Amino acid sequence: MKNLLLKFKISSSLNRGVSLSPFWREQVSASPELQSFAQSALELDRKLRQPAGPDASALPPTLHAGIMRAVRRSQPAASAGAAPAFSVLPAVLRWGLATAMGLALAVGGWQAFFHRDATTTPTVAGVEAGLALPAIGPAMAQLATDGMAMLNLPMTRQVEGFSRDLRETAQFLLASLP
Repeated sequence: MKNLLLKFKISSSLNRGVSLSPFWREQVSASPELQSFAQSALELDRKLRQPAGPDASALPPTLHAGIMRAVRRSQPAASAGAAPAFSVLPAVLRWGLATAMGLALAVGGWQAFFHRDATTTPTVAGVEAGLALPAIGPAMAQLATDGMAMLNLPMTRQVEGFSRDLRETAQFLLASLP
């Protein structure tokens, strides 16, 4: 643990660009492990502070132009008059079509969900078919009820536990009053 603290002190002093205090230098000189760490950290710090690559002025002036020519040659040649598919229609026409389609979807949804014909009555055949299968109706109702009870069971348990905790807390508080 002590070496870890000393290594942190060495690293932080290198980051700040200040030397270690005499006390910490004495501690480092007493341990060969810390001496090797300090030496490797100092070398790493020196390498990181040096410029990364060659100076831009040392590069030949035609290098950039040569690289750009090679990139242009490697790209597939685009046909001269072909425009991308998304720009075939003018922008105003595209906005108009999108607005019209959105409006059509909104009207269709409104008609489907909110506009019910009051004169439509169930057909006799549909009612007779429903009455012909009396055993399925109660079974489906029981299945739906059981399914809802199973879905609500964890929440019901939580609410009951919360209610029980509130009652016990109230009883405790009332009992502790003078």
